[in-house]
Amino acid sequence: MKVRTLLAGLLFLLGSAGRTAAGEAPVVVATLAPLHSLAAFVMRGAGRPDLLLAPGASPHFYQLRPSEARRLAEAEVILWVGPELENFLVRPLANLAPDAVRVTASRLPGIRLLPAADDARNAPSPEAYDPHLWLDPANARVIGEALAAVLAERDPARADLYRTNARALERALAELRRELDSLLAPVRERPFLVLHDAFRYFETAFGLRGLGAVTVSPERPPGPRRLAEILRRIRREGVVCIFSEPQLRSPLLDRLVADTGVRTATLDPLGVGIDPGPELYFRLLRRNAEAVRACLGG
Repeated sequence: MKVRTLLAGLLFLLGSAGRTAAGEAPVVVATLAPLHSLAAFVMRGAGRPDLLLAPGASPHFYQLRPSEARRLAEAEVILWVGPELENFLVRPLANLAPDAVRVTASRLPGIRLLPAADDARNAPSPEAYDPHLWLDPANARVIGEALAAVLAERDPARADLYRTNARALERALAELRRELDSLLAPVRERPFLVLHDAFRYFETAFGLRGLGAVTVSPERPPGPRRLAEILRRIRREGVVCIFSEPQLRSPLLDRLVADTGVRTATLDPLGVGIDPGPELYFRLLRRNAEAVRACLGG
């Protein structure tokens, strides 16, 4: 009986050993679908990262579920933007995954950070950064390289594979940049607004003429004075289009359309309706560029 009990305990311990110890790739958890896509590209041929939030789930209002907490607790590497965006994760990361390696995109050397907008003036604020940094392909390249370096250190047997995948990601992102530059060239000078201040990296990367956001944050809708200012700006600047998001619904957009006749379309920072995986990032940026071209060129 004692022998069988000891054997059963030994088998349990072996079965519960980490995936890396068993010869598998490290357990990687990425918080957002675009980050998960970059991780999936870097991990091709080695394993699959876990996605914490479903595509389209906004980190602005999120509450962690028990199943997601379990995934965090099992993680060896966590890829996230940082506390300015995934604030709901700060305490769970400390409590559930204190030993996991955190790849914090906003802190990586080489990441280009743009200042967040000031809520009163809708102007750059030096005190904070805009967290939607993955919408610049140059930042996506930095994230891929950093993750590959972390995985190569934790999983030396596949180090060459991770580095090779990171170089392939760099080439794919460069090709995407050339493709979208060409697509957007005819509409670069046409002015537009966005409903939520989430697309400054995309605008800057491709030289678009974005004139700001209707609201800096989904949690803080504009007051009457700000709304009147927006209406004046639409008329004065000849704004062609206002872009909303699939994650956000606002009666403000209907009012702006009714008062000015401006066109509307949808941009998406997160990948709603796109299957998670290595192609999501590329499909997301192409879809956004096509929406900009269609609305501004219509």
